[in-house]
Amino acid sequence: MKIFSLNRDKIQGIIFDIDLTLYDNRHYYDSQETLLIDRVACELQRNFEDVEQEIKVYRRKIQEETGNRPALGPSLCKLYGVTVAQISRWREEALNPEHYLNRDEELISTLEQLAKNYKIAAVTNNPTSIGRRTLEVLDVAGFFSDVVGIDVTGQSKPTIAPFDLVVEKFGCSHENVLSVGDRYEVDLHLPLQHGMSGILVENLEDVYRLPEVLMQ
Repeated sequence: MKIFSLNRDKIQGIIFDIDLTLYDNRHYYDSQETLLIDRVACELQRNFEDVEQEIKVYRRKIQEETGNRPALGPSLCKLYGVTVAQISRWREEALNPEHYLNRDEELISTLEQLAKNYKIAAVTNNPTSIGRRTLEVLDVAGFFSDVVGIDVTGQSKPTIAPFDLVVEKFGCSHENVLSVGDRYEVDLHLPLQHGMSGILVENLEDVYRLPEVLMQ
C-alpha cells in the first residue's frame, strides 16, 4: 500500500477501481485483454499474434516516453481507431466474471466496516453491467451506491470524467473523496491533481487494511 494523499478528517466517500483492486484473479484479468485483442484482430482480419505484438510495442514505447503504461482501451483507440462504444459492446458480449470469481468474505467484512462511515462507489474501464456483475459475484454490490463504466461517460480511464460524476452524486467536493486503485497512472494521477486523496493498493491484503488505515 502506498498513500499519496489522505486527509482522514475530510473523507466522506471512497471510489474504488474494480479489476485487480477488489479481486486478485490475474487469470481473469489477463483473459479480458486477450478477448479484446482477439476481437480487434478478427475485425481487422489479421493474425492475433501480430496485433498483440503491435500493442505491446506501442504500450512499451509510451511507457518509456512518459513513465506511464497506457491502458488497453486508449491504446486500441490510438492504433486502430476502435471507439469506446465498440470496446464496451465487445466486453459486454465476451466477459463472464461469474466463471472466475467467488464470494469474498473478508472483502464483505471490509466494505461493511467502511460503509458505516463512507459513501462507496466504483469506477471501471469495463461496461457498467460487467462492473456490477463483478461486484455481485463477489457479493459486495449492496455496498456500492453507484458503478460508473466506460459506457456512462464514453471515456476510458485515465480521465477525470467518471470521478467528477461520482463526486457530484456523492454531493461533496473532490477533497472529500478518496480514490483507491492498483494503477497509479490510471486510478490516482488525475484524481490527485483534482484534489482527491489517493491510495495505491498492491493486493487484496491492502484493501482489507483500509478500515484500519482510514479510522486510526
